[in-house]
Amino acid sequence: ITCWNLEGNSIRSEGMKLICDALRTNPSITLMRLGATKIKEEGLTSLAELLRCTSTRTSLKLNTNALLSNEAFIAALHTTSSLTSLKLVKGDISEEAMEIIAKVIRGNTTITSLALEGNQIQRGCIQQLAKALSGNSTITSLSLGHTLLGEEGLASLVAAFRVNSTLRSLNLERNILGDDGVELFAGVLRVNSVITSLNLKGNNIEDEGIKILAEVLQGNSSLTSLNLGVNNIGDEGVQFLSKVLQGNSTISTLNIGVNAFGVGGMRVLAETLCANSSITSFGCANSCGDEGLKAVADALTFSSSLTRLKVGRLWEESGKKILQQAGKRSYSVVSSNFLGRREYSRNYCLASRKSATPDGWNFEEGEFIQWTTTYQPLKIPASIVYKIQKVILQGCHLKNIPASVIALPSLLTLDLGFVAL
Repeated sequence: ITCWNLEGNSIRSEGMKLICDALRTNPSITLMRLGATKIKEEGLTSLAELLRCTSTRTSLKLNTNALLSNEAFIAALHTTSSLTSLKLVKGDISEEAMEIIAKVIRGNTTITSLALEGNQIQRGCIQQLAKALSGNSTITSLSLGHTLLGEEGLASLVAAFRVNSTLRSLNLERNILGDDGVELFAGVLRVNSVITSLNLKGNNIEDEGIKILAEVLQGNSSLTSLNLGVNNIGDEGVQFLSKVLQGNSTISTLNIGVNAFGVGGMRVLAETLCANSSITSFGCANSCGDEGLKAVADALTFSSSLTRLKVGRLWEESGKKILQQAGKRSYSVVSSNFLGRREYSRNYCLASRKSATPDGWNFEEGEFIQWTTTYQPLKIPASIVYKIQKVILQGCHLKNIPASVIALPSLLTLDLGFVAL
């Protein structure tokens, strides 16, 4: 095994000691994702020692309050060459905590991903963060979702986003930015040519904000992923966006689900998907019922690029049938319903679904399994056991790891995120 994902588990100090001992004696593990939101003082000391001596690339998720509780760990954050991703959650980021974070941003040269989502960032701290980001040349992914930035906080960060030349992915989800916030950020997109992924989900953006964003997108050739879900975009906003997307050749992933537009807006989007040759993934969760799904089904049939569709809940059998009958090309549909998250696929990868019932998993040639349900045991045909290199059990809530997985002779990556071991 070369990749070990333990994020989303309640790892405490004793568990951290066991993990550290395992990594010291197993040089084959080159990537570790670790969630330790309940770790205490002793566990932080063990983690600090690990960060100083290991060469294993490490992705770390911690409770924000842990930052101030252990000086050895703080020192390790500054000097470690193994930490590549740092996620701090569930806390209030005070000026003291932000000062530590800012020093890590300025001093650490290996962290490429920083997530502060879900924290309450105190006023005055944003300027410290902005100043640190302005001079940083390693962080490529930044998540500030659910931090209630508002317009004032965003205004402090805009100057940093204008000059930063390494940031590729930016998450500003659920920050109550509104149309005025979009106008502020539009200035960044006009001059920044490196941001490729932008998440503006849940920011109370209306048609006027989309009009501003659409005008900026006309001159932008770097953005490849745009999330506008859970806003208040109506039919007029869809018209603004569609005009730009018909001529856009860079955006490949678009999410506009859970908004205020009706069936007419969905039909406009479907026509846009047919005209656009770059969008491969489209999110339209809970939009316009069966009539909206029919429009999307037409897009799946006639679009030259669309291969992945995220539709949210499919409560009615009629909606499932509409999508299952769409076209003859390969595509996959991601849906959430009362049976849990599913991926209905016509790509026939190793664990693809051909129907909406709990049975019917279709095993074909491939190198991975993605298993997202606990309603049936994971049975792996003997004919493909030696081909499987990656297993994803994320979110399965397993009591134990299936014996069929442990016995796989060619396994390189095992994802156990959020399984509540």
